Amino acid sequence: ICTDKSVWGINARRIEAIFKYQVYPLHNTTEGFIKDLAECIFGRTFNIEDKDTKDLYGALCKSLREKNKVLLFAHSQGAIIASQLIDHIIKSGEEELLEGLELYTFAGAMDEMPLGDYYAEHYANSLDYVARIGVLEYRMDIKGKLFVRGAAGHLLNIHYLQPFKEGLFCDGTSRLYTYLR
Repeated sequence: ICTDKSVWGINARRIEAIFKYQVYPLHNTTEGFIKDLAECIFGRTFNIEDKDTKDLYGALCKSLREKNKVLLFAHSQGAIIASQLIDHIIKSGEEELLEGLELYTFAGAMDEMPLGDYYAEHYANSLDYVARIGVLEYRMDIKGKLFVRGAAGHLLNIHYLQPFKEGLFCDGTSRLYTYLR
């Protein structure tokens, strides 16, 4: 929440620098803390999709149709949206699109991650409040491997990507870690 396009660009450039892949960032427009928080609650609790989520769905489906493999990174509220996108693909009857999807969430605020034919890994700091009420609390309802680090912090670059790059989440054992260059 509250991530404007400049922060979004910084995050995308950091992912590109770490993994040496071109990143196509998908932005969920911020409307300020209160509206963004309400969007999280409605998206997570009631699976209500807004216009941005519908636009992101179209962009993800297009990428999945055009590419053999798509790596989807999602941070915080982005994990709620990723859950909705996957659920929508499954319900649309195009589940075969998921075969090329790899999902990687950081500090996931989601309360579920649908089953389907895709690969998923989730990274959480044990003292990150958002991760605690999301992926850590609902781990039994979330598809994929979970890597937990005994640390605080919620910011993507400094609290998640940097420790990930240093091997502090998975001791080099995750699929995502094999993509480091």
